[in-house]
Amino acid sequence: MLIAVVGSSGLNRVEGISSEHPAALLQADGSTTAGHVLLLAPWYAECVAKEQAHVLIAASPRTSVAVLAPRHHPLTLTLIGAAALQSAGADADPGLVVALVKAAVARSRSLVWYPRVWGLREPSPTAFQLLASTFRSPGYFREIATEPALVPAKAGSPVAPTDEVYVAGTSPALLHRHLGGAVVRLAPVELEPHQPYATKSAMPLAVLASAVLPPGGESPCSSCDARLVAGGCAFCGHAAAPAAGSRQVLELVDHG
Repeated sequence: MLIAVVGSSGLNRVEGISSEHPAALLQADGSTTAGHVLLLAPWYAECVAKEQAHVLIAASPRTSVAVLAPRHHPLTLTLIGAAALQSAGADADPGLVVALVKAAVARSRSLVWYPRVWGLREPSPTAFQLLASTFRSPGYFREIATEPALVPAKAGSPVAPTDEVYVAGTSPALLHRHLGGAVVRLAPVELEPHQPYATKSAMPLAVLASAVLPPGGESPCSSCDARLVAGGCAFCGHAAAPAAGSRQVLELVDHG
């Protein structure tokens, strides 16, 4: 099984996929021989992910693809995918792996930290916030899954002291102060710069929640052989027959 993430460089066994090329998933190592592919994408790249999945299936009709596009940024999705593959093991059933990923997606958090808010388009900074960012670095947080809102760092850390927070790249001392006592870990992941919440100084943060692999007592899908979870196939949708000449793509889109 292959897990790929749109907008990320990838990590360990998770493949990074560019959002700029419709055939990026097809060109990924092992995509045509994986049998089952789980394509994770941030919500704003949902259409890109669907297009890439269809290109792969057109070229490799025997490949089954599930697309999941929740309100998380690529850093969190990459870490969730890597953790799921590590927990499940190399021979885990694809249906169970998808269930594990969905459970982690539902419980994990994607945040963004802004030392300054110049260049931010959504949410639009107030005049006071822009003025403060001109002379100093007041710091703001935003949570991706909720309505766009900037929370000043002076209001307190948005994470518990017991949480582990993952960042991509560097970890400035100011971020550590704003996060209080939370442990900050660096993830060797590169992210595409063109994101709706990004500025030159913004830093995506991921707070991961562990998930337990569900029991594999259900029968396999009659179409793609992935284990049925909660009465349905994560790739074909209740073992639905594939369209003529190709496998069906099930778009598991979470709109938050």
